[in-house]
Amino acid sequence: MRLSSFIAQHADRRMVLDVEYERGKCRVGFRVVVLPGHEKSMTRLCTNLPRTPFSLDLVSRLYRFRWQIELLFKEWKSYASLHKFDTANEHIAAGLIWASLCAAVLKRFLAHAAQLIGGKPISTRRVAMCAGHIIDEIVTALLAYASIASAFRDGMAFLLANARRSNPKRDRETGRLRSRLTVVGARS
Repeated sequence: MRLSSFIAQHADRRMVLDVEYERGKCRVGFRVVVLPGHEKSMTRLCTNLPRTPFSLDLVSRLYRFRWQIELLFKEWKSYASLHKFDTANEHIAAGLIWASLCAAVLKRFLAHAAQLIGGKPISTRRVAMCAGHIIDEIVTALLAYASIASAFRDGMAFLLANARRSNPKRDRETGRLRSRLTVVGARS
């Protein structure tokens, strides 16, 4: 029986199928994980991961997080200046990459700190776009031996006023918070 025919007959079920085919004189085996969804076409994943510890539930949960990984790479490319460096020296390029990633981590820290302090969902994207102003103020305070606490407080107030998520209720139903992720610092 053709694999596509078998899957079509069981379109509403999650399945793990062991598949083998011959390639010349060699037999090749792998697992196909079938995950039905809201669309007509279902997700089909091919893997050579063993059934233990990679069960159907674990593989499907890991696959759902793929979009978060894609968004993180997009954030790094868009808001951490990781798209292009004007150098041919690999050591300078490596240093710039690490500096950009450190800046991205710092921006994420600021987003989560504001969320924890304010108890409201904060958009990491909005923080990534405007955190440069806050970081400038904090660095200026450090260099001037001024109060870093004041610069940090002002930065948190700015983020709480300007970087809130647009629709946290929708996020809980369909988006970011659907996979049982919780809002950091949310008050129940």
